Amino acid sequence: MFDNIGLFILLGTAITRIGAVLLLIFGAQVLINFYRYNLRLAAFYDSRADAIELLGEGSIGDLLQLVSSLSPDQLEMGKIPKTPSQEVVELATAIAKLQKLKA
Repeated sequence: MFDNIGLFILLGTAITRIGAVLLLIFGAQVLINFYRYNLRLAAFYDSRADAIELLGEGSIGDLLQLVSSLSPDQLEMGKIPKTPSQEVVELATAIAKLQKLKA
């Protein structure tokens, strides 16, 4: 009877540790995405400010041309990391495929 209690305690602590690690990974992904978004937003507004400074006393058409040439609108930030829920779904489908192959 006491062996079962020890097993349950061990299982509970293992689940708690795994959950904490998964939450840390998810939090790091959220912060990284937020940081990348802020960098892109800062570059966007910096390009607008540079265009206004370079324009001086020019016309609106010149401003639009400067903005389009200086702005990083089309700059991609790379692959967006998957959320933990997407990774769990992919893992479950991979396990299901392996079980079908074994059967």
